[in-house]
Amino acid sequence: MKHIAMVLLLLFSLSAKAQSGMHCPSYPPVLNVSGPEFYSDARGSKVDPSKEAELDKDRKPINDFLSYETQSLDGAPSWSKLTGLSPACANLLLEKWAAADAMSTTVDANGNYSREGGVDKGEFTRGMVMLAIKLKSQGLDLGPDVAPWLGRLVNGKIEGDRKHLAEGNREGNLYYEDGATAAGYALLTRNENANAFQNEVWRYFLASVHDDGYLDSELSRGSRALIYHDRALSMLLSLREIRKSLHIPDTAEDRARLKSLSDLVGRAICDPQEMAARAHVPSEEPMGDWGYRVQQAYGADLMNEDWQTCGIKTTNLIDLNGGGDLIKMHQVLLSFSNSMTK
Repeated sequence: MKHIAMVLLLLFSLSAKAQSGMHCPSYPPVLNVSGPEFYSDARGSKVDPSKEAELDKDRKPINDFLSYETQSLDGAPSWSKLTGLSPACANLLLEKWAAADAMSTTVDANGNYSREGGVDKGEFTRGMVMLAIKLKSQGLDLGPDVAPWLGRLVNGKIEGDRKHLAEGNREGNLYYEDGATAAGYALLTRNENANAFQNEVWRYFLASVHDDGYLDSELSRGSRALIYHDRALSMLLSLREIRKSLHIPDTAEDRARLKSLSDLVGRAICDPQEMAARAHVPSEEPMGDWGYRVQQAYGADLMNEDWQTCGIKTTNLIDLNGGGDLIKMHQVLLSFSNSMTK
């Protein structure tokens, strides 16, 4: 194995030297992920605008990097102002982030654990995994540090999630996102631990969702219960899409349980009062077009008439942490699925 790794490193180094004449833009690796808590209440339902603006600034360097990377692979949308887009540069820059062990820590200015940094690290890890899949699908050889780096990030989340669950804690949309991330890493590397974890997450959802589609973890979010039921659905649809590429077909129960959640969200988009009453709040906060992107890309077969009647039809199907353009990501996952059968 050591000999194989040295050969891969040599091949990537030769490729990097061949591309050294290129003038790639600079996106310095972000080593620490942190940010302020932006909810002003214990339920996580009331946003503090000043804290949210501060968090957006903290997220910006990683979001900028992911924007450059995904647009280099997907092509720039009409509103983009990015320059120097290049798949080869995107590949080299990802290797630089991996070699630097980017996003390895989550501490605040006082040296304490940043909870919001931990949340964002999980979300950004999914973005990096999906990016690596898309790079590989374009015939690019990933740098030698990329898979081990992603493995550290993914396995760190898996270890934390399993410990959290073993302590008797209830899991929700972030857990489902970690499942999608693990599934992506399993698809990329055939990692058995990641594959086992994504199955654990899927089984947890099947056991947690009520017959009427409600999730206790998301109902606890008060006036944001609709937003977080929708986010849970988004992450589960993302997980289901990758499971298809892993050749794990839906069972009748899988589809029925997922559809119950989708139907609930659709009903609540049209008439949120039932969900608001269940969440013990006067009203539910509506979703922007971001709440419909994954559903339109991956969940059209589950969307009832309520989605069509009361929802937003968006043409913006870009999710930075989902690999960029979701329609193109769907094609990439399909190509991975086909390659696994050969």
